[in-house]
Amino acid sequence: MAESKLSSQSGTIRVLLIDRRPIVLKGLEVLIHTGKTSMLVVGTADSSTRALSTLESASPDIILFGAGNPVGPLAEETRQLASDCHARLLVLTDGQDDAMAAIAAQAGARGVIELSNSPEKILQAIERVHAGELWFNRSTLGRIFGEHTGRKNPEASDPVQQKLARLTKREREIVAITSKAVEEKLVSIARGMNVSEHTLRNHMTSIYEKLDITNRLELYAFVQKIGLKAFLA
Repeated sequence: MAESKLSSQSGTIRVLLIDRRPIVLKGLEVLIHTGKTSMLVVGTADSSTRALSTLESASPDIILFGAGNPVGPLAEETRQLASDCHARLLVLTDGQDDAMAAIAAQAGARGVIELSNSPEKILQAIERVHAGELWFNRSTLGRIFGEHTGRKNPEASDPVQQKLARLTKREREIVAITSKAVEEKLVSIARGMNVSEHTLRNHMTSIYEKLDITNRLELYAFVQKIGLKAFLA
């Protein structure tokens, strides 16, 4: 990671640049140093891993992260960068992608700006995020808040989630155990759980009622349809 001289001026926005492309890093560095005297590039890195190793010494206010990665790594790297220092994270993308932007926001980014934007717009995004504002377009914000609302109120829109919400934590555990031991008798499963067969049957009756099914076969089919992972959350 190449680090610039640290500014002694108060009020300077310290920016750390991350992008796998040297030409993008150089272009952004020139833009920031020539376009705004109130900004200073305190370091550049070609990966989040390299950046993480020098966050403490660079002490950035803003991390401008070039997200040229698949969605999965983007979320993981964004979350780690956002949690490892006080700096606010602004993600730089190659094009408009609301799904990627939503993932970045949920992982801790404070904004997303496209590389194709004007230099003035990129500098404005850095200033706004540094000031504590969010920098997302309306459709991305709608997606984020829509997904958040859906998680908070699953019963409002999804009958399956409504049924799952009725189950206690213990009942979810029992569904997971019995579904993985579909060929075993309840008495054997109960023994493995260190409970009586009577207790287990009472739990199963409650589970059937809450899921609107009548037997273990239907329970197994239900689990196969929505996935065992839903009961392990």
